[in-house]
Formats: sequence, structure tokens, C-alpha cells
Amino acid sequence: MLTIDWKSAGTLAPALREIVADYPGRFAEAGGFLVAFAPGEGGDEGAFSIATRADGAVIAASEPSIALRALGHLMAQAAHGQPFADRREATPFPARGVMIDASRNAVPTVATVKLYLRRMALMGLNRFLLYCEDTYEIPSEPFFGYFRGRYSQAELREIDDTAFALGIEVVLCIQTLGHLEKMLQWPRFAECRDTAGVLIAETPAVYELVGKMLDAAACLRSRRIHIGMDEAHGVGSGQYRSKFGLKPPFDILLGHLQKVVELCRARGLEPMIWSDMFFRLGSKTDAYYDFDAVIPPHVPAQIPAGVGIVYWDYYHVDRATYDVFIGKHFDLGSAPILATGVWSWNRFWTTLPYTVATTGPALDSARAHGLKDVFTTIWGDNGGEVDLISTLMGVQYFAEKCFGNGEAEADFHFEAIVDPEWTSWVAASELDRPDPAQEWAGNDSKFLLWTDPLLGFLDKEMPPGNDRFAPLARALDAKEGNFHLELPRRLAHVLALKGALHRDLRPAYRARDLKRLEEIVGREIPALVEAVRALHRAHHTLWMKLYKPFGWEVLDLRYGGLLARLETTRETVARFLADPARPVAELDAEPLALGSKEDFHPGFLRTYAQVTSPSSA
Repeated sequence: MLTIDWKSAGTLAPALREIVADYPGRFAEAGGFLVAFAPGEGGDEGAFSIATRADGAVIAASEPSIALRALGHLMAQAAHGQPFADRREATPFPARGVMIDASRNAVPTVATVKLYLRRMALMGLNRFLLYCEDTYEIPSEPFFGYFRGRYSQAELREIDDTAFALGIEVVLCIQTLGHLEKMLQWPRFAECRDTAGVLIAETPAVYELVGKMLDAAACLRSRRIHIGMDEAHGVGSGQYRSKFGLKPPFDILLGHLQKVVELCRARGLEPMIWSDMFFRLGSKTDAYYDFDAVIPPHVPAQIPAGVGIVYWDYYHVDRATYDVFIGKHFDLGSAPILATGVWSWNRFWTTLPYTVATTGPALDSARAHGLKDVFTTIWGDNGGEVDLISTLMGVQYFAEKCFGNGEAEADFHFEAIVDPEWTSWVAASELDRPDPAQEWAGNDSKFLLWTDPLLGFLDKEMPPGNDRFAPLARALDAKEGNFHLELPRRLAHVLALKGALHRDLRPAYRARDLKRLEEIVGREIPALVEAVRALHRAHHTLWMKLYKPFGWEVLDLRYGGLLARLETTRETVARFLADPARPVAELDAEPLALGSKEDFHPGFLRTYAQVTSPSSA
């Protein structure tokens, strides 16, 4: 066990108290391996050193988060029963962060955010970006974040206070152009709407609203703010065109950016933006990663000086692509900020292998190009179904790469900081195993769970290797009792049964194999229904532990819809068994293949609406 030398703790004491309280049984008040701190002594910028002696060690570090990473390493040595040894680490990235999406239904509670911050601190990360499209309070705008679980000003300050004690800067990520569908659905904001999700530029009401957004962010200590402006598809094509006429999208984007930056600077805020719209507007195919995109020469000159440009790339597995696009971002006028991705969106569990495959070359390129500011993103697209804590696998790897380590160090530290079952957590990535013939990670589990059991209109697109789910379920059964493995365990059981249903139902019907159909109706569908109900309960329990209750209603509707369709399937096949001369139109219909493998790309992740019905959901 470790014992903190409180006399040497100094300003680290509040953070150390948080850590000690969070890990009962890992620290002793006295008599353990004594850990002392020498802040600022011998720790070069971005570096720490651990000097061991007979009864303890002294940590010298350049900043609090670096010192806490050193403590995390000692915790790992203790947890693994290794002898304590001297160590030195350094990172070339002064800013190393994580962004969490709190806008796709799942809004983490303050308690969850605090837990995440403590884990980040022990990994040596020092910036936390909270992505809130409309899920933060603007006191004068009650329809902003209406019934969406928005953070109050007091909650944001509480998060900021905890982060500050841990040496972590909190930056609010908001949207000031696109991605505002949830806000713009309300009549209150009708005059601010260009298209369904994009604000109308050059409109006083919009800049009054943006000013209120920026004022709401003022409750945080940091003067940095991320003002978004990504994926503003169709900018200028809606009410803007009716009001102001046809205008080049580049000019609309730049004019709006300049105005919002003025509002930021009037409040002493330092803005950053996502970069994709510059490249999309310069691409003939509206693609972000278009090597042939042409950005007009006047554009970089009109980007306000000092605005941080964030290059986000979660997809490429080759170093060369990152090299090219980092270079293209330098052409915009300054060194970019790099954002990688932990593969969490549109799925239930983090896909670690593809996170590693994309994060590694991205950070290698960032290091080679001398970038100073990097962060990784945690997105919850299409419902926020993922277990947020599962993303810590990817965050741990990201942290190791920031400090020049690799995947082997990730499991060593993760097992002490997050959970001792690293191997099982990684194994659960098999839920969404990439097709070996494709260099990207699909979302097999979501596809198979929600796709309609009776229509089977995507049966030709069934993910390969569905037979893997039963062995995975059995392997995770051995870890029953691990709270965060309960969701993938239950999901694997459901997918094993549902995969068999999709494999056998239509062939048995067409072969008029009444015995097989009786087994499906009498035994297999009821077993699947019970498995889905157990998954629903486990998912609900997890959600209520991690997130605010708002947004769960969406998943209740999804689970309820699946159960209803399973019951309809059972009743439909039972009627056929009672009268085999009566055809089943759904099973007589012939599923088609949607396309070749060349039609799929890294961003092709099927959503709930796409897999449940070809009709309007």
C-alpha cells in the first residue's frame, strides 16, 4: 500500500485527498510505501521523475497532472506487486485532453464527470472539454436545453472546481452555427433558423443568442472556448437565401466566424473551431479528407488571428494521411490542434482495436510536426447508447501515446486506475469486430440488435462472424459481477440468439420446415424476449448510474419497439403454423444486397432508423 507524505503535498493536497478517497484499500495512513512530492523541482516541462529510496519515493513534476500521472504509475506497480523503481517520463504535448459529448441524449451526471476527471488526472491528462450543443443553462432562455438534462451554472462550476484541484482545465465546447437541431425545433428560435440545424448568419437575433451562449460559459475559469462551426451543411441555403439572396458559402462562414470571434474577444474569450467546413467547401464532393480540396487563397487571410483550428480525424490508420492534412492545416495560418477519437459512437461498447489503429499514427504525426495541443473525443452519436466508462480504455491508450508509451503500458496502468479486467474489457470489443476485409470498425452489435426480426430486409448485410457472440457471452459470464461488463455480457447473449433468428427464420419458412419454425416460435423467440428484457434492465441500471435521466426515454422506446416486433414475429409465424396455406408476405419478400464493399467507408455506421425499417420511423 501507498502512504501519502502530506507534509510535502502542498497545493496537491486537495487532489490527493480526492484520489485517496476514490481508491479505498489502496492507501494507508501510515506504514505504507511513502510517496513524497517535490513540485517544480527536477521536473522539466511536461516531465516527471520518480526517485525511489528504501522506504518510499519522491515525485518531482512540472505540473499537478504530471505529478498525478507519476502517482498512477506507483499505484500500478503496487497493484501488480512489482518492486518500486525509478522512472522518468516526458511528453511534448503541453495540452493533453479529453472531450466528452453531452449532447446525444446521454448527459453525464456531475458525479460521473468527477470520476472521469480523477481517472484522467492519474493518466496525466490536463484538459477536459465538455461538448454541449444545448445542454447547458442559459438562465434567460428556458427553451435552450429544454427537457434535455442541461447542466446548470452551479453544476458547471462544481465540475470546474474539481478539475482545477486536479490540475485540469475545463473548456466548454458549444455550437455557434450548425448542430443545433434540438434547439432550433422550438418556435422560440424560429427567427434564428437558416436550415433545420444551422443558425442564420447576419441576423441580430442570432448574435444576441450567441452572446448569451458565451456569457453562460463565463462561469468557468478557463478563457478558452470551443465555438464549433463544424458540419454546417447547407449553410446559406434556407431562410438565409430567402432573406439575403444567394451568396458563396465561404463568405457566409467567414463573415459569421469573424462576428462570433468579436463577441468572444469582447468577453475575454479565446475561441477555437473545428476545421472541416473549410475543407468541405473547398471539395467538389463535400468531403473533409479530400486531398484535392482547394481552399481559395483569400480564406486563410480572413480567419481571425489567434483562433485555434482543430483538425479532427478519427478514421485513418496510415501515418501519411495525418502528415498531409496537418500540413494543409498549417497552410490555414497556424499550427492546428489535433483531435483523435475513441471509437464510442453509434455503439454500446468502445471498440479499442480501431481506436488504437487510428490514434497511434495520428499522435506520431502530431509529435513529428511539433504540435503542442492534442485531445481525444468521446462521441455518443445516435442515442448515446455507449457505456461512457468503457471509453477509458481508449483514453488510457491516448495518454500512453502522449507520453511515448504503447499499448503494453496501457493495460498496466488501466488495471490499477480503472479496472483490473483489462483483458475482458478489450475482449468485449468483439461486439463490433471490424471486418478483416475492411479497414474500419463497423457497429455490428447495434445493427444486429435493432434490425427488424420479421422483415429481415438487411439479412444480406448481416455482419460476418455472428457465431462469435455465443463464445463471447460465455467468456463474459465468467466475469459476472463486474458492473461495467454487465452491458456487453447481456448484449452478447441477445446477439447470439438474434443472429440465429435472422439466419434461420426465412430459410425455414421457405423450406416449409414446420418443425424448425415450431422451435423458433415455442422456444427461441421467448428466450430472446427474456434476454432482451434482461439487457434492457442492465442498460437502464447503467444509464441511471452514469447519466441524467433525460434521454433514456429514447432507449426505452427502442427496447419497447424491439420487444413488440419480436412478439409480432412470434404471432405471425404461429398463424402460419396453424394454417401453412396462408403466406407470410414479409418472409416471401426477397432481401437485396445493398452494395459492394467498395460502397462502405469509415463513416458508414448504421443508425437505429436505418436498420429498423425502410419506411419512415
